[in-house]
Amino acid sequence: MTKQYTHKETCEAIGRFGTIGFGFDVREAMEELKSEGEGHSRTFEYDGLVWDVTANGRDCYDVTTTHELDNAKVGDGVTYTVYTDRHAGTIIKRTAKTITMQFDKAELLNGMNSDEEDKLQFTPGGFVGHTSGVQRYSYERNPNGETAKFSRREWFNKYDNRTYVRWVKVGANTHSHGSYLTNGRNEHYDYNF
Repeated sequence: MTKQYTHKETCEAIGRFGTIGFGFDVREAMEELKSEGEGHSRTFEYDGLVWDVTANGRDCYDVTTTHELDNAKVGDGVTYTVYTDRHAGTIIKRTAKTITMQFDKAELLNGMNSDEEDKLQFTPGGFVGHTSGVQRYSYERNPNGETAKFSRREWFNKYDNRTYVRWVKVGANTHSHGSYLTNGRNEHYDYNF
Protein backbone atom coordinates (compact mmCIF):
# COMPACT_ATOMS: atom_id res chain seq x y z
CA MET A 1 0.00 0.00 0.00
CA THR A 2 1.50 3.33 -1.06
CA LYS A 3 0.49 6.67 0.45
CA GLN A 4 1.89 10.12 -0.26
CA TYR A 5 3.18 12.35 2.54
CA THR A 6 4.94 15.70 2.79
CA HIS A 7 8.50 15.83 4.12
CA LYS A 8 7.25 17.00 7.52
CA GLU A 9 4.55 14.28 7.73
CA THR A 10 7.02 11.57 6.77
CA CYS A 11 9.59 12.69 9.33
CA GLU A 12 6.92 12.87 12.00
CA ALA A 13 5.32 9.51 11.14
CA ILE A 14 8.48 7.45 10.76
CA GLY A 15 10.47 9.53 13.24
CA ARG A 16 7.90 9.11 16.01
CA PHE A 17 8.09 5.37 15.54
CA GLY A 18 11.85 5.79 15.19
CA THR A 19 12.25 6.93 18.76
CA ILE A 20 11.24 3.38 19.66
CA GLY A 21 13.06 1.34 17.06
CA PHE A 22 15.13 3.33 14.62
CA GLY A 23 16.96 5.81 16.81
CA PHE A 24 17.58 9.39 15.77
CA ASP A 25 19.03 8.57 12.35
CA VAL A 26 15.57 8.61 10.71
CA ARG A 27 15.28 12.39 10.57
CA GLU A 28 18.89 12.69 9.35
CA ALA A 29 18.25 10.10 6.63
CA MET A 30 15.09 11.94 5.59
CA GLU A 31 16.99 15.25 5.35
CA GLU A 32 19.59 13.55 3.12
CA LEU A 33 16.82 12.09 0.99
CA LYS A 34 15.21 15.52 0.64
CA SER A 35 18.49 17.03 -0.60
CA GLU A 36 19.14 14.13 -3.02
CA GLY A 37 15.84 14.78 -4.77
CA GLU A 38 13.41 12.90 -6.95
CA GLY A 39 13.75 9.15 -7.38
CA HIS A 40 16.06 8.54 -4.42
CA SER A 41 14.81 6.32 -1.63
CA ARG A 42 15.45 4.94 1.85
CA THR A 43 14.19 1.80 3.55
CA PHE A 44 13.40 1.59 7.27
CA GLU A 45 12.68 -1.72 9.02
CA TYR A 46 11.40 -2.44 12.52
CA ASP A 47 9.45 -5.27 14.12
CA GLY A 48 8.58 -6.94 10.81
CA LEU A 49 7.41 -3.74 9.14
CA VAL A 50 9.23 -2.21 6.20
CA TRP A 51 8.78 1.39 5.01
CA ASP A 52 10.11 2.20 1.54
CA VAL A 53 10.29 5.98 1.21
CA THR A 54 10.90 7.50 -2.25
CA ALA A 55 11.32 11.23 -2.97
CA ASN A 56 8.95 12.29 -5.75
CA GLY A 57 10.37 15.76 -6.34
CA ARG A 58 7.61 17.89 -4.86
CA ASP A 59 8.84 17.92 -1.24
CA CYS A 60 6.67 14.83 -0.91
CA TYR A 61 7.39 11.13 -0.56
CA ASP A 62 5.71 7.97 -1.69
CA VAL A 63 5.67 5.70 1.37
CA THR A 64 5.00 1.99 0.86
CA THR A 65 4.36 -0.13 3.94
CA THR A 66 4.95 -3.89 3.78
CA HIS A 67 5.61 -6.72 6.20
CA GLU A 68 8.48 -9.21 6.19
CA LEU A 69 6.00 -12.08 5.69
CA ASP A 70 4.47 -10.54 2.55
CA ASN A 71 7.09 -12.42 0.51
CA ALA A 72 7.16 -15.62 2.59
CA LYS A 73 6.68 -18.90 0.75
CA VAL A 74 5.68 -22.49 1.49
CA GLY A 75 8.45 -24.17 3.48
CA ASP A 76 9.61 -21.01 5.29
CA GLY A 77 9.88 -21.04 9.07
CA VAL A 78 7.56 -18.81 11.11
CA THR A 79 6.69 -18.15 14.75
CA TYR A 80 3.21 -17.85 16.23
CA THR A 81 3.34 -15.40 19.15
CA VAL A 82 0.87 -16.03 21.96
CA TYR A 83 1.50 -13.17 24.39
CA THR A 84 4.78 -14.16 26.13
CA ASP A 85 5.09 -17.63 24.55
CA ARG A 86 6.17 -18.35 20.98
CA HIS A 87 5.63 -21.50 18.89
CA ALA A 88 7.71 -22.36 15.80
CA GLY A 89 6.23 -23.78 12.63
CA THR A 90 6.46 -24.07 8.88
CA ILE A 91 4.31 -22.45 6.19
CA ILE A 92 2.35 -25.21 4.42
CA LYS A 93 -0.09 -23.09 2.38
CA ARG A 94 0.07 -19.53 1.11
CA THR A 95 -2.20 -17.06 -0.71
CA ALA A 96 -1.82 -13.30 -1.11
CA LYS A 97 -3.88 -12.67 2.05
CA THR A 98 -3.48 -15.86 4.12
CA ILE A 99 -0.75 -18.08 5.54
CA THR A 100 -1.38 -21.54 6.98
CA MET A 101 1.35 -22.84 9.28
CA GLN A 102 1.93 -26.25 10.81
CA PHE A 103 3.57 -26.46 14.23
CA ASP A 104 7.07 -27.97 14.28
CA LYS A 105 8.59 -30.20 16.95
CA ALA A 106 10.79 -27.95 19.08
CA GLU A 107 13.21 -29.47 21.57
CA LEU A 108 14.76 -27.35 24.32
CA LEU A 109 18.50 -28.03 24.25
CA ASN A 110 19.58 -26.23 27.41
CA GLY A 111 16.86 -26.98 29.96
CA MET A 112 17.50 -26.74 33.70
CA ASN A 113 18.37 -30.45 33.92
CA SER A 114 20.68 -30.49 30.89
CA ASP A 115 24.48 -30.72 30.97
CA GLU A 116 24.84 -27.65 28.76
CA GLU A 117 27.08 -24.81 29.98
CA ASP A 118 24.33 -22.29 29.22
CA LYS A 119 21.52 -24.26 30.85
CA LEU A 120 18.58 -22.33 32.26
CA GLN A 121 18.83 -21.38 35.93
CA PHE A 122 16.02 -21.58 38.47
CA THR A 123 16.06 -19.31 41.53
CA PRO A 124 13.47 -19.98 44.28
CA GLY A 125 11.56 -17.03 45.66
CA GLY A 126 8.63 -14.76 44.94
CA PHE A 127 5.42 -16.60 44.08
CA VAL A 128 7.25 -19.74 42.95
CA GLY A 129 10.65 -18.75 41.59
CA HIS A 130 12.40 -17.24 38.60
CA THR A 131 13.91 -18.95 35.56
CA SER A 132 16.69 -17.10 33.75
CA GLY A 133 18.87 -17.71 30.70
CA VAL A 134 18.46 -17.78 26.93
CA GLN A 135 16.52 -20.76 25.59
CA ARG A 136 18.05 -22.69 22.67
CA TYR A 137 15.92 -25.06 20.58
CA SER A 138 16.32 -27.54 17.75
CA TYR A 139 13.47 -27.75 15.22
CA GLU A 140 12.05 -30.61 13.20
CA ARG A 141 9.16 -30.55 10.74
CA ASN A 142 6.08 -32.30 12.07
CA PRO A 143 3.82 -33.39 9.19
CA ASN A 144 1.21 -34.44 11.78
CA GLY A 145 1.35 -31.19 13.76
CA GLU A 146 -1.63 -28.93 14.36
CA THR A 147 -2.21 -26.09 11.92
CA ALA A 148 -3.24 -22.45 12.28
CA LYS A 149 -4.34 -19.94 9.64
CA PHE A 150 -3.38 -16.26 9.61
CA SER A 151 -4.65 -13.34 7.54
CA ARG A 152 -2.90 -10.15 6.50
CA ARG A 153 -4.35 -7.13 8.32
CA GLU A 154 -3.62 -3.53 7.47
CA TRP A 155 -4.85 -0.41 9.21
CA PHE A 156 -4.13 3.30 9.22
CA ASN A 157 -3.61 5.04 12.56
CA LYS A 158 -4.70 8.66 12.20
CA TYR A 159 -2.97 9.63 15.46
CA ASP A 160 0.55 8.84 14.29
CA ASN A 161 -0.20 9.03 10.55
CA ARG A 162 1.13 5.52 9.82
CA THR A 163 -0.11 2.36 8.16
CA TYR A 164 0.47 -0.85 10.08
CA VAL A 165 0.60 -4.39 8.72
CA ARG A 166 0.42 -7.58 10.77
CA TRP A 167 -0.37 -11.25 10.09
CA VAL A 168 -3.02 -12.20 12.68
CA LYS A 169 -4.63 -15.56 13.49
CA VAL A 170 -7.98 -15.93 11.75
CA GLY A 171 -10.73 -15.18 14.29
CA ALA A 172 -8.53 -12.96 16.47
CA ASN A 173 -8.88 -9.20 16.82
CA THR A 174 -6.64 -7.23 14.43
CA HIS A 175 -5.06 -5.33 17.32
CA SER A 176 -4.54 -8.39 19.54
CA HIS A 177 -1.12 -8.54 21.18
CA GLY A 178 -1.24 -12.31 21.42
CA SER A 179 -2.16 -13.89 18.09
CA TYR A 180 0.26 -12.84 15.38
CA LEU A 181 2.87 -14.39 13.12
CA THR A 182 6.52 -13.39 12.64
CA ASN A 183 9.27 -14.51 10.29
CA GLY A 184 11.68 -17.32 11.29
CA ARG A 185 11.54 -20.03 13.94
CA ASN A 186 11.87 -18.68 17.49
CA GLU A 187 10.32 -21.01 20.08
CA HIS A 188 10.09 -19.64 23.62
CA TYR A 189 8.31 -20.76 26.77
CA ASP A 190 7.80 -18.16 29.48
CA TYR A 191 8.58 -20.06 32.69
CA ASN A 192 7.99 -16.90 34.73
CA PHE A 193 4.38 -16.24 33.76
